[in-house]
Amino acid sequence: MILENKICLLINWPREIDMYNELINSIPEEKIDIIINDLKTFEKERKGNALDIKENLLSRNKKFKYFSEIYHKKKYKIILSTGLAHQLKISLYSVLKFLYGRTIGHLMDILGISKIFFKIFNRPFNAGGKYSRIGSYAWYPEKMLAEKSIRYPTGMDLNLKIYPEKDLERNFDIFFTHSAMETNLIKKKFNNKICKIIGYPRYSKLNDKKKIMNNLKNEFNLDVTKKIIFWTPTHIHYPNETSKNFIPWINKVSELSREYNIIVRPHPKLITLNSSIKTDLTKKNFFVDNKSDRKIGDLFKVADLVFCDYGGTLFSSIYLEKPLLLLNMDDNTQFIKELKINLSLDLKLRNDLINFNIGVNTKEFKNKISYALDSSYNKKILHLKKLYFGDEKETLSSDKIVRFLLNKLSN
Repeated sequence: MILENKICLLINWPREIDMYNELINSIPEEKIDIIINDLKTFEKERKGNALDIKENLLSRNKKFKYFSEIYHKKKYKIILSTGLAHQLKISLYSVLKFLYGRTIGHLMDILGISKIFFKIFNRPFNAGGKYSRIGSYAWYPEKMLAEKSIRYPTGMDLNLKIYPEKDLERNFDIFFTHSAMETNLIKKKFNNKICKIIGYPRYSKLNDKKKIMNNLKNEFNLDVTKKIIFWTPTHIHYPNETSKNFIPWINKVSELSREYNIIVRPHPKLITLNSSIKTDLTKKNFFVDNKSDRKIGDLFKVADLVFCDYGGTLFSSIYLEKPLLLLNMDDNTQFIKELKINLSLDLKLRNDLINFNIGVNTKEFKNKISYALDSSYNKKILHLKKLYFGDEKETLSSDKIVRFLLNKLSN
């Protein structure tokens, strides 16, 4: 097997190119190999991923290799990866767990036994019940691809009860983190791991606001007299709930289109699963963004207000000091029940931010939007940034991240 004295940058999803953009542009070309994850998978959400990544890199004139070309043939000194190479892999254990969840686990839910177990043991022991999925454990190839593995953070939407997952300790030597809070969670569980706070490099060198606005005006035909709302629905991983954070809100949010430019960027997985969603949204007077090579920081920068539900964009908004409102899902969904069990920061944020339940009346909706656009609400956002991200002096700049990686390479 060939050992390459290079940094391997494993790209698993098209959106990761934006996340890594500053590093891709700063690390000398001879010191890095960009690897596209082209693994065959039965996950519908990954359909067309490798092609989208390829086209995105070609548009940036970046060289790349495929995972299938190097696996078991090359090994690198360092790998940088989000750890999202393959979220579902079939095994005997995963099949048995699936069967248990759909039979015994589901019966336990019906009889209320799982609720009793949760009160006593803080776990329901139902393996997901009727929502159990086959092949539900992650596979990490990073150690097979490199001598040293570094995990790149994917968002601050952490579940305090389970983060970081035990698998991460076995598969990563160094952790890049968004914040001191994330670092402390990792060190509390994995006290021998090196952690480096990097914030969000993807937002460090955004374009000039006027330039972004001109580009978006031409792209979407925006009305420059209106403020901009940026709506970022996330992806719900339960098959029966994939759109329940999104579809119930379309009519309510569309009521605002007379007063605001509303740019909506559905999660890429949602568009893969529902190809008609862009057409449906356009008919409701939304400006729909689904460009895989979009610098999402540009949309945040021009937004006067952000609508989120769950996921990493909540914390991106706070990090960028943008006023945001949260659109809630039904409490009875399995997704919300899971967040409650795992002590999700997504839910904790709702104690401090304006959030709406499905069915909110239009007057209340519009009044609170007006309040959110007031400077007094922004003080709360600044407080939350300090709470979740701490002192930015501890955060490595993009240049320092590159120096850290190159030093590891030379050592």
